[in-house]
Amino acid sequence: MSRLGTGQAQSPPAAVPADDRALSLGRGTTGDDPVLDQLTSGENAFGWKWRIPYPYCHFSERIQMSGYLRQMEEVVDLFLADRGISIKQLLEDRKWIPVVPHSCVHVLDEALMEEDLYTVYTVEDVFKDFTYTSRMDCYVVREGRLVRTATGTITHGYAEIENRHDWSLVTFDDRVLRALGGKPAAG
Repeated sequence: MSRLGTGQAQSPPAAVPADDRALSLGRGTTGDDPVLDQLTSGENAFGWKWRIPYPYCHFSERIQMSGYLRQMEEVVDLFLADRGISIKQLLEDRKWIPVVPHSCVHVLDEALMEEDLYTVYTVEDVFKDFTYTSRMDCYVVREGRLVRTATGTITHGYAEIENRHDWSLVTFDDRVLRALGGKPAAG
């Protein structure tokens, strides 16, 4: 595949990238949090706590529909990486890219800029090893109570990319099925 730019390194100064993959460095957390623990307990779910930034609110103090759609794609990305089948990894290893035949989001209540948004992503169904449907639920904590602000579903499959014009839907293998089912992805 051809590439943009030359990618030639500049000299000095030397550049050492920061290890900013940790979610606690600006992308929230999936770690030790009692609200996340409560929301994901006993479920095949992934939880993520994140502070709502201004760009998701679009000239308002409330997160907008486009913000929730971005939130859904972000939580899918984090979930897959957490389960050992990151989008980049499957693209590099197998030329698989996610395809989304359906998604929807329903806004149920306000979520305000700079509030902590708790997002729970739950795999609900795998259909014939070709697609899986998941649910996203978003919450804020107000006056000591959880308030669900949005819910939605998204259906994913994977397409294998042969070239820029040819692709085909693939069947999930054991590694992907295990990860979607809540088990560690082997190899």
